[in-house]
Amino acid sequence: MIKLFLLLFSPVAIGQIDYSGSTALNLGDDNSRLIQLGFTFNYFDQPFTQAWVSSNGFVSFSTGQDLCCQGYPINDQRTPANTIFGMWTDLISNSNPFVKSTTVNGLSTFTASWINTMEYYNNRSQTFQITFDSTDTFSILYGNTTNLQYHQALAGYTSPTNSYQLYYGSNVGSLSNTVFTYAPEIIEEIP
Repeated sequence: MIKLFLLLFSPVAIGQIDYSGSTALNLGDDNSRLIQLGFTFNYFDQPFTQAWVSSNGFVSFSTGQDLCCQGYPINDQRTPANTIFGMWTDLISNSNPFVKSTTVNGLSTFTASWINTMEYYNNRSQTFQITFDSTDTFSILYGNTTNLQYHQALAGYTSPTNSYQLYYGSNVGSLSNTVFTYAPEIIEEIP
């Protein structure tokens, strides 16, 4: 059996980022917290039951570092493996990010949301979330995003075997109202 990951892209309407019922982590500036997912998520065939959520816009299965103070390109040695980057940059907010684990009809889901969180040192607001579920699919959903003034941002993912740079730079407004979904597809080998 061979498992491939497919990248799917689609625009979304404003207002589809729902964080109702989420818990505010209140991480403030340059902080992260280890969170129990409530289920096993197989990230590129590696099982995880917990993840680090950073105030700086990412969820990592490998590091608890906050990785201040901006994102780096996907192939930079400072970019950690086994990490999903919604918008890795220098973000600050008293209540962000928000997290939620749910199970509905047998599907377990974990969501980390950054709602109107600000680029450090100005008031440029960013809204996005990272969601993954028990089908081993993960998504990065963007609400309203505003171009950065002082920092660079990375959006994408790294795994043990590959990585994908969805975006790197300061013009993150181009990500507004889009969703990127990474879904495993199993292809059966025929003997």
